[in-house]
Amino acid sequence: MSETQDKLNWLAFRYVANELDATEVNEFESLLLTDQAAREAVALAVSETIQIRQALAVVATATSERS
Repeated sequence: MSETQDKLNWLAFRYVANELDATEVNEFESLLLTDQAAREAVALAVSETIQIRQALAVVATATSERS
């Protein structure tokens, strides 16, 4: 993966995680209008975030069942 793609993936993750300020959101959303790679990075960030949340839920359930 290229450095450019890494930066785009990190920006997409920050967008999904609501960690961008208003200016960054506007700039990124403008990019999303024209850049398929940016849209794919958002889709990946959403998918990975869902997977992490599901894994944490499994761990929390297993931990509470042991108590």
